[in-house]
Amino acid sequence: VCWGLLPERLSYSYMHIQVLAIVLFSALGNLVLAPLLTGEKVEPWSSIVLSHFVTWLVGSALVIVLASEFGFSTYAWSLLASTLAGLLITSALAFSGVTLMVHCN
Repeated sequence: VCWGLLPERLSYSYMHIQVLAIVLFSALGNLVLAPLLTGEKVEPWSSIVLSHFVTWLVGSALVIVLASEFGFSTYAWSLLASTLAGLLITSALAFSGVTLMVHCN
């Protein structure tokens, strides 16, 4: 996939796919983890932030290991993709996500 946004030297790292995989894993993991934490009578803010952090961390670790193991990317590019995914998730939560989720809870 080439959208013309990245220089040629970045296209081999599959960074956009790694970021998408981490965010997707985080979203799917939250479907399972957030209700479990809510059922344990954890504060709504804590359960949402904790579930997003844990699923981001596990998703990032999986992507870093798998991408470097299968030769799709190096550790450095995978760490950068993990950081970008973390910033994306954090900014989505900071701007409106957590407030809406807590009110629905």
